Amino acid sequence: MTRVDFGVQPLPQRTSFARLLDFWQRLDDLGYDSLWTADHLLPALTREPVGPAFEGWTALAALAVQVKRARVGCLVSAVGFRHPALLAKMAVTLDHATGGRLDVGIGGGWYELEFQRYGIPFGTRGERSRRLAEQAELLRRLFTEERVTFRGRYYRVEDAPCEPRPLQQPCPPIWVGGGGEQMTLRTAARFGDAMNTRGSPETMAHKSAVVDQHCRACGRDPAAVRRTLLTFCFLTDSIAQADNWTRAMADAMGRGEDEVRSINLVGTPAEVRERLEAYAAVGITHVVMQTMEPWPVAMFERFAAEVMPHFR
Repeated sequence: MTRVDFGVQPLPQRTSFARLLDFWQRLDDLGYDSLWTADHLLPALTREPVGPAFEGWTALAALAVQVKRARVGCLVSAVGFRHPALLAKMAVTLDHATGGRLDVGIGGGWYELEFQRYGIPFGTRGERSRRLAEQAELLRRLFTEERVTFRGRYYRVEDAPCEPRPLQQPCPPIWVGGGGEQMTLRTAARFGDAMNTRGSPETMAHKSAVVDQHCRACGRDPAAVRRTLLTFCFLTDSIAQADNWTRAMADAMGRGEDEVRSINLVGTPAEVRERLEAYAAVGITHVVMQTMEPWPVAMFERFAAEVMPHFR
């Protein structure tokens, strides 16, 4: 069986920084391969967007230097929040601060309410996808070239350096988040080191095949783009608890219960292992599990003990 790595994304919202840091350090001690913040200005994936929400990259910088083993990143930076040249400088700074443990997640952004509340232009889906393509190209060039001149539709830089150079060579891995097949997955194929999206094993197999097609069209080896999954996990031996969790998650996400079951890891450790085997069979090599307060520490301890070793 192909090795599968496991990451956790504790959403940095409706919590204190001390509790968030304590959870990150516990996950690092348990052997999780990656730890992630999220890039939201309001609490996300919840019916009521009220309460504290820590800014993603500032939180990442403060958390990342206090864990010693896991790779770290923000999954994913919303394209409308920062100029890609600034993001490149932020990323290189954190790459050095963590000793080369940074992955750079980028995406088009989807939570329109936070853009509206803070007066940030949201744009159409097509515009966000085109901006993302320019951002990905500009990031990779700034990471890998001594000086960059770029004149795109949305971004321009003139003879721009990005010094110091990244510790990771040729650059920190770029994760492109989203599942749009015509534009976002093409951006992942052209400029990304990983694609990241949600879906059932069948959906992920289809999305992966689309990435393969885009890679061949641009002359890139499909093996250069890692296939990764974003999901939630709920480990339980109780059918009733699994059903209750599914109903609550369907309500929070505005999705049907059957869909929630199809795109998340729900059930006993044996059932979750079987589900993960199906993902591994279609090429998924990294699974990132989102979670919210109250932090389910015992569940992630159990996952590390009863699920992760099966994929090592």
